[in-house]
Amino acid sequence: MKKLTVLMASFLFSISAYCDESLNTRIHNFYQSPRAMGMGNAFSAISDDYAALFYNPSMLSFRKNSEFQINLISAAVASKTPSLSKEIKDANDSAQTDNDKANAVSAVLEKYYGKPLGARISPLEFIWVSPNWGMALVMGDVTVDALIQRQLGPVIDLYAIKDTSLSYAYSTLISSEISVGGTARFQHRSELQGVYSALDLAIDSNLVDFKKSAEGTTFDFDLAFTFKPDFNSLAKPNDQVVKNHKAGKARVTRMFAQEKAAEKAAEKSETQVETKTAFTPEKPPEVVTKVPQDVDTKTDGIQINTKKLEAERALASHQPLAFTAVLRNALALEYSKTALINKDSTVAPRRNERTIDLGVSYAVFDNSFSNLKVAAEAKNLLHRSETLNKGLHLGLEYTLVPLDWFVTQYRVGLNQMYFTAGFGLQLSFFNLEFVTYGEEFGTADKKVENRVNAITVAFKF
Repeated sequence: MKKLTVLMASFLFSISAYCDESLNTRIHNFYQSPRAMGMGNAFSAISDDYAALFYNPSMLSFRKNSEFQINLISAAVASKTPSLSKEIKDANDSAQTDNDKANAVSAVLEKYYGKPLGARISPLEFIWVSPNWGMALVMGDVTVDALIQRQLGPVIDLYAIKDTSLSYAYSTLISSEISVGGTARFQHRSELQGVYSALDLAIDSNLVDFKKSAEGTTFDFDLAFTFKPDFNSLAKPNDQVVKNHKAGKARVTRMFAQEKAAEKAAEKSETQVETKTAFTPEKPPEVVTKVPQDVDTKTDGIQINTKKLEAERALASHQPLAFTAVLRNALALEYSKTALINKDSTVAPRRNERTIDLGVSYAVFDNSFSNLKVAAEAKNLLHRSETLNKGLHLGLEYTLVPLDWFVTQYRVGLNQMYFTAGFGLQLSFFNLEFVTYGEEFGTADKKVENRVNAITVAFKF
């Protein structure tokens, strides 16, 4: 009997220790762009919007204007999550005793065995990007991952984090084809993880309570490189005008100024207006005008525009292809313990893992009316949960611009070997994004797809 008691105590202790840490193998990325997820999260080598600050800061060197993005709400929810939450609440409300509640909740969990659940909600983001630099404040970015598993009975394996961060990015061109950039980040994180039984849910169904979380702050930075080979043989990589990415416009402007000046001089020499005025009473004032030879201004204008276009094309860089490498969490420092949310916090969150992303993109065509871009990326290399499927990302995006204030974008891709699709609508300063994507919740031996639907409402200035 004594041995049995010791054995049971050891077993219960092991279960308690086990419940302190989630077995979740999902890879969490610090920031997630809805546009990127729509095209398989293969975005580092494109990164031509505000998200470059997080995905690939070296792309800021190729920006031509500034952008201020305010994301009012970005919500991504696994399809089964709302129904499970409602059923657990109903089970708790319908039972009287804790034992009855536990049985009712256990029956609910059994229905969802093996199914991934969760959500990612970012309520407010302020992001400013300009040529060569940018900064961002992301407030309360909450991620909840859950998977129904079996031990002695059905349990919820839960992992949840809440991030608030302040980031600054800077980028510079080493040459007209190579850029380097970095994003420094101060980050506060609350982290919850554990395995919870039906009895735990019967006692307290509110598992995601960050007042019970591990909490801490850290500082880190990402380092990025971009290589965009120039396919215009006439462009000179060492030309300072090209290096500054003005595509020789200053030189073209001077050429036009000289042509215009020469044209005006020619017109002045051909046109002579003589006014002769006689003030004698017998003869009224007389105006004599010499009509110049006609000039075909239309033809000359076309000739000038043609020369301008040829000159701009000769001097402009043509860089549809991009290769990128991004080192994330370069420092990978431990979190310093804090107690801002959980006053009784004694444990810091686990540190961010250092990873590498390698990407490539190609602009099939790009004009003022539309463009088509394709991309591929190997993400999260060196991560402890990395597998071949989790690292593979492919994407395609078609952009249609009927009017300057009306832009639509259509995206498809593969994220960790699961289909993704997205639609973006830009109406002047108002942005709307719809996304569906799959992500891997399983291991190398057992694949589990988590299907997520997302919406983002934002303003861009």
